[in-house]
Amino acid sequence: MRYTLLGFCLLFSTLSFAQETSGLKEYSYSEFIEMIQSEDDTLFQLSNAKIFFNPQTDSLFIIERENNQRYTSLGKGLRKDTLHITKELFLENVQFETILENRMLAGFSKVKFHESVYIVNPQQLVITNSKIMGAFLLGQDDALERNERNPSRRLNIENSIFNGSLFALYSEKESEAIIGFRNNKIISKRLVFQIPSFQSLYIQSNDISTESFALTNQSSNGLNNSNLEVLNNSIEAKYVLIDLKTNDFRRIKLAKNLWNTSVIAFGVDDLSAKTIWINWDQFENKLIDLEMFREWMAPNGISSFDKKDFVPEENSDPYFPNFTEKNVAHYNEIVKVEDIDVYNVEQALKGKFYDFYKGRHEISAANNVYIEIKDLETQRLEYLYGESPSFKTFFKWRINQFLKVFSAYGTEPERAIVFSVYVILAFALIYLFFPNHWDSHGKNRIMDRYRFFLKYVNKDSGIHEVYLDEKKPALLASEDFKLYLEEQGKTAPKFFMATALPLYRWSVAGTKTFSWLLSKVDVLKGTWSSTEDSKKAGKSVLIIGAFLIAIVYDLFIKMLNALMLSINTFTTLGFGEIPIKGLPRYLAIIQGFIGWFMLTIFSVSLISQLLN
Repeated sequence: MRYTLLGFCLLFSTLSFAQETSGLKEYSYSEFIEMIQSEDDTLFQLSNAKIFFNPQTDSLFIIERENNQRYTSLGKGLRKDTLHITKELFLENVQFETILENRMLAGFSKVKFHESVYIVNPQQLVITNSKIMGAFLLGQDDALERNERNPSRRLNIENSIFNGSLFALYSEKESEAIIGFRNNKIISKRLVFQIPSFQSLYIQSNDISTESFALTNQSSNGLNNSNLEVLNNSIEAKYVLIDLKTNDFRRIKLAKNLWNTSVIAFGVDDLSAKTIWINWDQFENKLIDLEMFREWMAPNGISSFDKKDFVPEENSDPYFPNFTEKNVAHYNEIVKVEDIDVYNVEQALKGKFYDFYKGRHEISAANNVYIEIKDLETQRLEYLYGESPSFKTFFKWRINQFLKVFSAYGTEPERAIVFSVYVILAFALIYLFFPNHWDSHGKNRIMDRYRFFLKYVNKDSGIHEVYLDEKKPALLASEDFKLYLEEQGKTAPKFFMATALPLYRWSVAGTKTFSWLLSKVDVLKGTWSSTEDSKKAGKSVLIIGAFLIAIVYDLFIKMLNALMLSINTFTTLGFGEIPIKGLPRYLAIIQGFIGWFMLTIFSVSLISQLLN
């Protein structure tokens, strides 16, 4: 039933008037419209005719051409008011003169077709800024011989509105056709394009809303001489079918389209990097294999698959057989995961795209396809675990999930580093609230800071003296060393005194220097209780400010110690004994295992991307 509708339309050709066996009847554009409007029947038919442009009467059929970066687009026509055509039209082998001088075209602008329009074997046709309210069929009859006098058919329909079914059905005859649908708004129940060899189809920048969209290549003669461009369209469709098998196209551009649909049934034999431009973003998480879907959904007498308890819904649509919401959802969510043969075919389809993008060195697109391949594999592993639970099947399923989250299956090594940072910070937060050997003050750090400042405000001495008092144990060790040098150095070679005294000075230099700085910023100069009331407010601000700065410094050091401990544990460096006690000691072992695993993932992912 490939040409069911077209065959139905051709039945009208036997009733056509104004036919001649020796040639084509000629009418001007104005005469053509007058013939339509004067027709008493609701159907107007015309066959084997030529519509020419008469400068004297057809000025309203002039259309300007505008420059565009990629092609010459159609501008506005000279017609101001809308021309209404209320008859259903059937035109067979009608040639329209379209090429005029001074970059002008002849065609139909601001025309509202209230009923269906069937055009079979047109030679030229231009429609712009018009409305087609009924079905629109544009096709070619297999029985028509190639017209050598005008072998090329150029059909341009732009800036128009379609409110009915739209068909572009062409035969496999070796007749050239260039069909352009650009900048149209199409609201249709069904949209079907069939383009064989020697014919080029351009669908660009259209706003399409349809229940079903089909784009098929019907040629199998291997002539490889046609172009297909589907670019920059917004397509909202319940069902989408794209069949590029028996690829005889010279060039295919299928890119930058916004497909508002859940599933795209796609068929392709070969993807050639030289002749095809397809961007993957438009197909992400939408593709299923067209031929496999058709085969699995076929009736039991034809299909060899075991459908178990599922009974596919049937419909009579020749272009979308068995495309129903129930069938598509069941196939996409269950069949391609559970049936091993379907699963392999679906993976093979994505594998074609993966090899295609790798061959073009489009690493980002190839990685996105690879992620979809692994996602389907993960779904399959989950199903296998449900069918046969075991540690092996469980681990294979979970490891895939882990790889997806932490490195996008090895395609994003930077993601492993990001999650590693999160792990390090999380464990550092835990270590912050537990003592460890790296923090010499530990939980007493802040309490020691309170003691220091309380001693300062209550002791009649400077802050540097309090500081030196706090450091007395460390200074005593250095002073004992100095006294020992003075006693023993008198009877020893001068070398020992010459080298040991600088060592002593270096050991106390930091403490002495900081003590000197504190003496310069001492604001209290006595006890707090003996300070004049008028000066207490200002000195309170300074003392409390100094205390807060010291507290912030203590907290920073404590957090830094926890962070360093976490980094050390995560990277599995280790310095022997784990420098922490209690529950965090066992958490450190777990963190070390996580770090080993994630750093391994990062290394492997990075190497994989470098090799790509």
